[in-house]
Amino acid sequence: MAERREPERLRPHLPEVRCPVRLLLGTAIHEGGVSAEEVAVLAAALPAFIVDSVAGAGHFIYEEQPAAVVAAVRRLRAS
Repeated sequence: MAERREPERLRPHLPEVRCPVRLLLGTAIHEGGVSAEEVAVLAAALPAFIVDSVAGAGHFIYEEQPAAVVAAVRRLRAS
């Protein structure tokens, strides 16, 4: 995961993450998305992991639908 972009691999460090993680994925077809395999790795390694879909958003969810990002953060804080 992220081995093309990061000088150090993230995967071995995932068990060190102690905070809840919510992954937002846009449903619009776009290049460079997160693969099902990567989601499975995260789900297996992170104790508090949730995947949310954002209908109609692509790769830049925070620009395309900022209200969806704010709503996801609020849900995470409430959980």
